[in-house]
Amino acid sequence: MWVEKSLEQLDLLRTRDLTSFDCLCVMIDGVWLNRETCVVVAIGVGLDGVKQVLDFEQGSAESKAVVADLIHRLAKRGLIEREDRRLLVVRDGSAAIAGAVAKGWPAAMPQECLVHRHQNLNTTFLSTNLIENVFRNWRQATDNGKVWKEDGDMVPRWVASGLLWAEAGFRKISHFGDLPLLAAALSSSAASSSLRSSSPAEDDNAGSKESYKPKD
Repeated sequence: MWVEKSLEQLDLLRTRDLTSFDCLCVMIDGVWLNRETCVVVAIGVGLDGVKQVLDFEQGSAESKAVVADLIHRLAKRGLIEREDRRLLVVRDGSAAIAGAVAKGWPAAMPQECLVHRHQNLNTTFLSTNLIENVFRNWRQATDNGKVWKEDGDMVPRWVASGLLWAEAGFRKISHFGDLPLLAAALSSSAASSSLRSSSPAEDDNAGSKESYKPKD
């Protein structure tokens, strides 16, 4: 019964039409399930402040190819760059994610996660904490999964089910009423350069497995 239900959850997540989702920001980050399996997750924030799990991609590393596949699937489902407004992309310092974003969304405004530099910051668009918080809750919901079988559909089934479970508890971001101001800034050719991080390195070897920290 669980296999059947989790397959339904996976299909639900990956068939949702994104053309009507007025996406202002995409947050991308990778999470290690174990030393061999990484999942790169994308969560969107709409102009109305609503957060939505967009999709995820499984790989053996947080590589540019994995992130590129994720962006490609999002585009097929309707999430593409708008001509009148740049997409804000919040990411960690991974050069692989930066390179894939620069290629897949060339006009996007990148924002590197500032919490990786200043651990006391905890503001929605200054960090990828949203994804990290989702996976903390996800681990609670999937605590019975101890051994991840990479050669089947176990990982995507469990990841999709956990992400949709976490999404059910999402609330609008704080001060969502100010989002039209951000949208206006992203629409302007004179958008603040302070939103830009340094130029992404074209390195496909980021996402070291050493970043995985097993639970005690």
